[in-house]
Amino acid sequence: MKKRQFTVSDYLLTRLKQLNVTEVFQIPGDYVKHFTQALEHFDGVNAIGAVNELDAAYAADAYGRTRGLGAVSLQYGVSTFSALNAIAGAYVERSPVVVISAAPGADARQITKMYNVLYHHSTGNLEADQEVFDHVTVASETLSTSVGAPEKIDNLLIAAITHKRPVYIACYKEVW
Repeated sequence: MKKRQFTVSDYLLTRLKQLNVTEVFQIPGDYVKHFTQALEHFDGVNAIGAVNELDAAYAADAYGRTRGLGAVSLQYGVSTFSALNAIAGAYVERSPVVVISAAPGADARQITKMYNVLYHHSTGNLEADQEVFDHVTVASETLSTSVGAPEKIDNLLIAAITHKRPVYIACYKEVW
């Protein structure tokens, strides 16, 4: 029997489960598909689909207010921007929410740099998501590698719970 690798997705989901987060509200997408697939097969944390990003983020906000911590999983770029109003509201109202996203991977970044290619969901600034969410979260990270991921994830979760405010985590799509 082949043993499955314990991934960054598994680590985040394990930590969320330990913190009594049993639902993650989501809008699936290709950049975040590795996290979405891990979520769908993870025991003890359920994927809850939403009609759109704003609905998913408001649901995570309400969950965070009532349970102590909420989580929403979104696609990069225009998808996360669609959830921005709900997360800004969670910030103002002191509701702890983990915004989970994914960003174009190292290969796409290299092609963008070399050929000035604009990828779907992107504004052209591959750092735009984190830059925008820096204003409505107490902490944010974009992981370009799995090295140090557990410590960074733990620090984000501690910040969300301690400050009762949203945090943002994204990974290059191949890092999940």
